Amino acid sequence: MSMHPIVIENVSKAFRRRAMQNPLRALARRCRKRDAAAGRAEPFWALRDVSFTAAAGEALGIIGPNGAGKSTLLKIIAGILRPQQGAVRLASRATALIELGAGFHGELTGRENILLNARILGMSRRDTRRKFDDIVAFAEIGEFLDTPVKRYSNGMFARLGFAIAIHVEPRILLVDEVLSVGDRAFRAKCMERMNELLRAGATVVFVSHDVDAVQRFCQRTLVLDAGRAAFLGPGAAAVRAYFDACQAAGASAARRTADLATFDQVRVADAEGRGGPFRPGDAARLECRATWDDPPAAIRLTVARGDDRLPLFHVDAAVPPPATTQRGRADRMNVRFEFRLNVPPGEYVVTLSTQDGRQSVDESCSADVARLIVAGVPEGTGLVHVEPRIYVTGDSQSPSSRTPRRAISEITVQTAKGARASMPCRAD
Repeated sequence: MSMHPIVIENVSKAFRRRAMQNPLRALARRCRKRDAAAGRAEPFWALRDVSFTAAAGEALGIIGPNGAGKSTLLKIIAGILRPQQGAVRLASRATALIELGAGFHGELTGRENILLNARILGMSRRDTRRKFDDIVAFAEIGEFLDTPVKRYSNGMFARLGFAIAIHVEPRILLVDEVLSVGDRAFRAKCMERMNELLRAGATVVFVSHDVDAVQRFCQRTLVLDAGRAAFLGPGAAAVRAYFDACQAAGASAARRTADLATFDQVRVADAEGRGGPFRPGDAARLECRATWDDPPAAIRLTVARGDDRLPLFHVDAAVPPPATTQRGRADRMNVRFEFRLNVPPGEYVVTLSTQDGRQSVDESCSADVARLIVAGVPEGTGLVHVEPRIYVTGDSQSPSSRTPRRAISEITVQTAKGARASMPCRAD
């Protein structure tokens, strides 16, 4: 028998792409024998042949681009999903923190949900009552203890769920992004509590987009890419593999946009030409190749958050007239975008859109050309990192300050023949 608390062998999981179609409409199609091919659900493999082990006292990180299969893998380890292929062997029951509010009843109070959820996680009634005050103190919800949890914020959900799970004293703990909604002090307290579990011999599987937290906390990290294990090893090398996977995902997503343009040969680098991951405030450069039969009037570049696609910045640049008037020849241009990443750590998407001159920029005519990973310890909160000057002085002291760097952004469109158009954007 294996000495590892977690053994995953060649696990694969498939879903049906059209599992959510209207069943009455599907039945009608089959009865009429129409659209038979469209009615067949094709499998989508969320995981393919994933294998790894985790030892007692080890924190194993799992990172990867959105849609790589991280949450699916955790649900399989937790027993929520069953794999189509492969085997999952656990030395003990796993305690999972995968979704906010999982196991909570919205109409019940925090007090009632503690008693209920602790029993679901395997804690005896006697132990639950003995640890009840510690759970409430850890969750920091004392004044809302007798409030129905449907009125709780996401942060309160996360604090209560983690407090219950951690006091079950699990031998296997699965954590999936739920700590990202908590404040910095609570996250630090959670990390310290998980370190205590590790020192006691527990095994923790930690999924997060915060690559710095994964690198600091986990001894090894598994990188998933399109459902497959792309890398398993120490943190620094895993972050490098994660960045490469995100870059490849962005490059493969470049496509013909509404038959107007194709963007390919995408490359992202810092000011010295090195690839990421980047740090807040780093200078970056995105270069790609644009091809079109009918040149658009302008190109719009947008930088958005990767999780919720919230646009943080966009800039338009006019496209110069084509270098040739020969009909039937596709015109090619080089697009270069230089900017400074004044954003907090996280994952960001760069999108290129086209404008045909008859209407404003159509966001549906766009392509995700790159994904950027910004790593580091956040110095504050918010959508952007403004690099403020901060002065703290006493009556007889000279001020101490932090001087921001200058943020300069410019998008340059250059044709193969050398024509040039640029639009600088400067923030001082």
